[in-house]
Amino acid sequence: MASANNSVPSLMDVLRGILRERREEQGISQDELAYRSGYDRTYISLLERGRRSPSITALFNLCEELELPPSRLMREIELRVGFKESMKRVKDRRIRR
Repeated sequence: MASANNSVPSLMDVLRGILRERREEQGISQDELAYRSGYDRTYISLLERGRRSPSITALFNLCEELELPPSRLMREIELRVGFKESMKRVKDRRIRR
């Protein structure tokens, strides 16, 4: 889950983990989540494996189907990664571009 050069997991690693955990807690398959949210099962799989990054619209749609307020999702990411660490990574990524 964490990158090789840092023991703190990436934002996307944490996001995909939370989405998978929430789906599994509710006992629904990727197929069912895809059907409920209007996305293809392949897209759900790609999100959970970290191969795709969701748009804000997709996040809100998935949160609705997972009965997870988007604010709670963001708070959970913040708690798992650490707000300062996540902001540092975003800033570092912008500088490298």
